[in-house]
Amino acid sequence: MFSHNYLYLNSHFKTRTFIVMILRGLPILLFIFIGSFHSFAQNHLESDSLEKLIENYSDFAKAETLNQFAKSKYKKEEYASALPYFKKALFLYIKEGNITEEIESYNLIGNCYLYLGEYDEAMNYCFKGLKLSEKTGSKENIAKSLNNVGNVHIYLGNSKEALNNYFLKSLEILKQIGNKLDISKSLNNIGITYGNMEKYSKALEFFEEALVIREEFGTQIEISGVVNNIGFIYMEIGNDELAIKNFRKAFNLSSKVDDKLGMALGFLNMAQFFYNKKEYNSALPHAKECLRFAEEIEAKGMEGEAYKILSNIYSELNQHKEALVYYKLFCEVNDSLFNEKSNNHIADIKIIYETKKKEAEIEVLNSENKLKGLKLVETKKWNTVLIVGILVVLLFSVIFFFQKVSLKRASKILVQKNLEIIASEKGNFSGSFSAKATIIKSSEIKYTGSAMNSDQEEELFNLIIDAFDNKKVYLQQDLSVTSLADKLKTNKTYVSQVINERFNQNFSTFINDYRIKEARRLLSEKENWNLTIEAIANNVGFKSKSAFNTAFKKFTGITPSYFLNSMND
Repeated sequence: MFSHNYLYLNSHFKTRTFIVMILRGLPILLFIFIGSFHSFAQNHLESDSLEKLIENYSDFAKAETLNQFAKSKYKKEEYASALPYFKKALFLYIKEGNITEEIESYNLIGNCYLYLGEYDEAMNYCFKGLKLSEKTGSKENIAKSLNNVGNVHIYLGNSKEALNNYFLKSLEILKQIGNKLDISKSLNNIGITYGNMEKYSKALEFFEEALVIREEFGTQIEISGVVNNIGFIYMEIGNDELAIKNFRKAFNLSSKVDDKLGMALGFLNMAQFFYNKKEYNSALPHAKECLRFAEEIEAKGMEGEAYKILSNIYSELNQHKEALVYYKLFCEVNDSLFNEKSNNHIADIKIIYETKKKEAEIEVLNSENKLKGLKLVETKKWNTVLIVGILVVLLFSVIFFFQKVSLKRASKILVQKNLEIIASEKGNFSGSFSAKATIIKSSEIKYTGSAMNSDQEEELFNLIIDAFDNKKVYLQQDLSVTSLADKLKTNKTYVSQVINERFNQNFSTFINDYRIKEARRLLSEKENWNLTIEAIANNVGFKSKSAFNTAFKKFTGITPSYFLNSMND
């Protein structure tokens, strides 16, 4: 993955490493509106408090306060929440005639829309910033505005347009000014563009030029970003030695400054490198380290990438059970991220809608005829209300359509993975639990006072395995830890101890695992397709259909009815 620089709108904005990911989820409309109401209420109170605080300020002081508050939102990537405050500040800067701040506001608003995926609005505001910069003749502002318009073209897939008409022109102006770090960022963006165009030799040329500057003037994180990009290019052209060398160098630079996101990205790139070479045993520890760092800093997107590659690695190693576990975790992370994004987006739509009046006032100030302009704005406002309403309906229609397709695809994959597990278990049903028991021996001190010695524990362990694997006692609906202990001529405390220590499970989870595995096997065999779900549940030891459905979904990731219907299809 490339490390991007989304430019430096003003010098105090910190350079960040961004990872481009496609996140899909399956939110329910009711939950979206409940979640968004809380977010909207919180933003509304925040807005009211700020408005009361600055009501007696001068217009310039109001603009500065609103602008700084919006930037605090922007730095936290809360772009939709930042938008209304940037727009209010823009209105006041226009009123005050402060052209420098007006240009910056156009660029910031454009970038907010860019990151929100509203490319037409992004282009509109970034272009306003560019035109005003050209009007003032400020080379620094022209260079930055050119770069921002170029970024919009990149998102629209117009790499050649971005490169020839904006990025290269921006670089030429920055070289005239002599700002080294801004030059390195521009070089990095040009390198990424050539990489996207698969012109790898040109990409390397610009990355290496950027690296020379950053090694002299940049931070460890900034250097790491370019080194990572160089490694990515070498991986694309098949130069394994230089690819891994640069990935490791980028990781070491990140580790020196404790940049955990950078370290996680480094492990992910190295895992992908070994995975591409089909060296799955080498890829596995790198993927696990990526996951460890991602979980430590609660980087959900990076966690999702780690779960995804771990699932792929285990699948290639024919460890289908582990592959299924990580694929389910990957789906859960994607779902949670999409829900969170959807909830925030609905609240943000409401906030943005409230700023339309301010946009209308900006148009009035720039109009030659105020009276005529007011009428046009009023018409535009109601047209906007209608269009926004239609777009919201269309948006949710599209979201639910693709979510339905995504759910169906994910469920089919889960069915296939469950069938692979069934195939691997046939003829070796007891092996998976016995192997598991030898690995998960608990080190907790819960049973240090137990009178049972190691030989007795081993004997009881073998009796439990025989009772479940061979005698299938779990099929009895009334089986409890007490009744099992009676059958094995021991006490329930010893039975619980062995199951806890050898299988790292309580009795209920342990018995349900066996029952669900048996149910899954029965549902996959054609001779049982005439049976009802309830009959299958009773046959494997469940007393109620609802308890069976819950346990089956938890264990396999899908409902028993969907699994059975997939078999019939």
